[in-house]
Amino acid sequence: MFGGKISFLLVLGILIIGSLGIIVSIDEDVEAVGTPVISIRLAQQKMTAYVGPDQDGIVTFTGTVTAQAPWSPAVQQLIVELEADAGGWACTDPPALPFTKGQTERDFAITVQVPQGSTHTLQRNLIIGGTWYYSPGTMSGSVDEVTALIYVAQYYDCDLDTSTPIMEAEKGGYAEFVVDVINNGNGNDEMIIEVLDQYDLANDHIDIQIPDDIVSVPENQSVELSLLAYVDEGASTGRYTITVQVRSKQAEDAGKTCEPDTLELYLEVVMEIQKPEEPDPEPEPEPEDPEEEPQEDPEVPEEEPEAPLEEPANDEDVEEVIEEDPTYTPVEESVPSLGILGVVLSTILILLIVKRYRY
Repeated sequence: MFGGKISFLLVLGILIIGSLGIIVSIDEDVEAVGTPVISIRLAQQKMTAYVGPDQDGIVTFTGTVTAQAPWSPAVQQLIVELEADAGGWACTDPPALPFTKGQTERDFAITVQVPQGSTHTLQRNLIIGGTWYYSPGTMSGSVDEVTALIYVAQYYDCDLDTSTPIMEAEKGGYAEFVVDVINNGNGNDEMIIEVLDQYDLANDHIDIQIPDDIVSVPENQSVELSLLAYVDEGASTGRYTITVQVRSKQAEDAGKTCEPDTLELYLEVVMEIQKPEEPDPEPEPEPEDPEEEPQEDPEVPEEEPEAPLEEPANDEDVEEVIEEDPTYTPVEESVPSLGILGVVLSTILILLIVKRYRY
């Protein structure tokens, strides 16, 4: 009986030790899972984006991710997450790609949005990489990158415009129209210029001449073109329509579609061009004299008023006045003294005459 119990305990101990070994081995396997071998394979190495003046270009790259992982009972999934970069252009990253035991390939798609109006000479590299990790588990790493090339296709768009739609010309004269040839495309282009009704106008004695029927225009720019309309003496007066058309030569050479554009010009044939009357010239204003500074009158010395003369009663009084007057000056030195002396002598003479007649 006692021996049976011992045997039971020994068997139980062996079972416990065995189970612990299994658990330890499982934990060791979780940490000992190796690095997977992952690769990205693209179906397209290059793609072309077709943009427009008001349209974005969309390109979609597809591919396959291949994964070889050393599986263990503790690992349920291998997760691969891809990331894409196209030099600033918008990209859509695909969702995470889970791999389970026995699964080695997963497909994906990445879309790139090329902005509208992008020049056709522009190209970008699409770089696709990513990361991987085990679930559950702590191991992770990066996925080797692959690249592809994105081109921008050229689109063609031409236009005509003018600031002189109506011109006048006399018989025997000519008129000059200035036409703008516009390139609205995303690349340099050559434009074909053509006058559609040139032969009809020639029958009406009007000759249309264009210096160049093929014009090179850079992308998103315009070039001025002079169209000359010569009027023969045999032309009739009136209005004539000149229809000008522009086409993209490069689009035609490449077999691409580009709608031509037309522009109508109007030529008025007159007997004589009425020149507008020139208004009478306005009289020129007289130049203003510079402001003169007021000049001060020269100072004039004030003359001293002469003292009133008193008539002396007789000669003795005159002599006394002369002696008492300190300002007296001899006749030789002062001219005004002669006048005083004359007055005195005249007074004396009058007194003598009066005295004589009285007696």
